[in-house]
Formats: sequence, C-alpha cells, structure tokens
Amino acid sequence: MTMAETGAALKKEWVRAEKKALAPHGFRAAAGGRYVVALGDDWTGGLTLPKRAGGAGTTTVHFDPPNCSVTHVPTQRLIRELSGFGPKAPEYPTLPGAWRGVPPADVVDALRASAPSDPDGVAKAVAGTDDLVRDHVLPWMRAHADLDALAAALDAPLTAPDSEAQRLQSLAVVSHWRGDDARARALTDEFAERFGATGIAPIDEPRGRFAAGFRDLLGGA
Repeated sequence: MTMAETGAALKKEWVRAEKKALAPHGFRAAAGGRYVVALGDDWTGGLTLPKRAGGAGTTTVHFDPPNCSVTHVPTQRLIRELSGFGPKAPEYPTLPGAWRGVPPADVVDALRASAPSDPDGVAKAVAGTDDLVRDHVLPWMRAHADLDALAAALDAPLTAPDSEAQRLQSLAVVSHWRGDDARARALTDEFAERFGATGIAPIDEPRGRFAAGFRDLLGGA
C-alpha cells in the first residue's frame, strides 16, 4: 500500500468511526459527508465534518472547519416554493452556526490540530468530535429549535451580502409564523430593496419571485 493509499484508508476509517460515534446522539449520515439530526417535528440540525487526506508522501488526514446549522423545515420549504426552486436546488439552513460563532473557534482549532496519521490518532480525533457535538453543537441546536429563539438569533445583521440577504429572507418568514406580519412585510421590503437587483438574473429572479409571492401571502403589495 502506498503512502497516499494509506492516507485515504485512514480517512475512510475515520469516517466509519465518526458515524458510529455520532449515531447515539441521533445523527444519521446524509449526502456530501453531512450528518442530520431530528430536533422535533419541524426542525432538523445539520453537521458537516470535512476532512481530507494529506498529499503524496504522508499518511496525515486533516480536519477542515466543521459547520453546524438549524433548519426550520416549514420556513425553508416556503422559501423554496415561493422562489421557484426545483428539487435539485441547494438546500439552505435557516440558521448557520457560523453566523453566531458556533462551534467555538478555540474548540475547533484544538480539534483541527490533531491531524491524525495513525489509528490511535483517529480514535483521539473521533473522541474530540464526540465532545464537540455533546458539549457545544447539540446544546446550541436544541436551544434554537424554537421560533422565538430562532428569531432572536436571526435579528443581528451580518456583513456578507449573501448571508445578510438569506438572514432577512428567513427572518421575514419566521416573523410571519410568529404572527408579526407587519414586521414580515417590512423585512421583505428591505430584502427586495437591498438585494433584489444585483444585476445577476439567476440571483435576482428567484429573489423577486419570493418577494412578490410572500407579499401576496401576507395580503398586500
């Protein structure tokens, strides 16, 4: 077996052990190296733990920054329907953890520093992931699988334009579910005004469809 093949085999073993460790927490493996956990009838949590084998001449496997998220399924379903997205369009979470510093950077840095190069290293990395999920990821997910908590987390503006557009869109729909249609309408207007005319048709068209459809749903132009 070559060094490269050994690195690939070690990565495969890491993923196998990771799946086994996450299963008792309720996570199931999904496409693209993603894990999903049910948080209630209308809620799911997503977790991505990317890793890559080192280059030629090394058996090291590197752990890239993990991502976690909370999705309110009715919110995302309505956004997709009103935007006119087909079944193959990307899925977007309602609240990405990265927007709010979850998982904590210091914990992630310590985990990434492990960079296992043998089975013992993989076992330690999996144990670290188990701690990360138990102590940080799952508590955060469960705390935000609630419309009031979700709205509060979505209330703070973001710097990146695409993220801010997604935040406004999600918060508008969540405000509607919470019975605040006046705020839902105001957020939709802000979303359309700030992010509905980028000059890029594949972006502008679904955003325009969403804004028009959601205003109709709210009962006003």
